[in-house]
Order: sequence, then C-alpha cells, then structure tokens
Amino acid sequence: INKSTINEHLYLYWFHWVAMITLAWAGYGLVALCVWWIPRMVGTGYLQITLAWLPHKPMEEQGRYKDTRGWRAMTGTILTQGMEYHIIHHLYPGIPLHRTPDAFRDMRPILVEKECVLDGGI
Repeated sequence: INKSTINEHLYLYWFHWVAMITLAWAGYGLVALCVWWIPRMVGTGYLQITLAWLPHKPMEEQGRYKDTRGWRAMTGTILTQGMEYHIIHHLYPGIPLHRTPDAFRDMRPILVEKECVLDGGI
C-alpha cells in the first residue's frame, strides 16, 4: 500500500466523522445514524464477508488450486455476487463474471481431480 492510498482512506475516514458530528450538532444525528451510518456499516460488513472472507475461508494452503474454494450459498448467486465460483476467477481471471457458473460446471471434474475445496455450503 502506498502513501497516497493511506492518505485517501484517512481523508475519507475523517470526512465521515466530521459529517456525522456536524449532522448531530445540527440536530440530525438520529437521521444520519439510521439513514447513513448503520446502512454503511451493514453494507460494508456484508461486502467484506461475501467478497473476501467466504471465498477464501479457511484456506490454510497456498497454490494455484488451493487459494480459494467453490461453495453453494443458500442465498444464491445474486446475493453472493457470484463468489461461489470465485475459484474460476483465481484460475482464469479473464473469464467474465457472468460466465463463471458455466466454466465451473465444465471444469468441475478437473477441480475434483486437483483436490480443490468444493464444499457444500457456507
């Protein structure tokens, strides 16, 4: 991470706190909390879970076929943003997201042969 990225995140963090304090001071603290801060925290948490943690948990090994996993979500592909097929992205990043389910089905025998983690669900 370079210095400009760190500064950008610090400025954004600073802006959010200044905005919250200003809105609270102006009498709109509860509105800001319910309409902005809580949805932001819930959305950020959801994205971190579905985009970072779930596709890579509990990956203890590293390697071409071991960095991620294939899994089935109870919520379906739309709510997980296609992350059940994230292993295809790691193997072939050039395949567009909307084509990864087909690529996963076609490659499943190879993935099983390579002992990839293809568990049943979350």
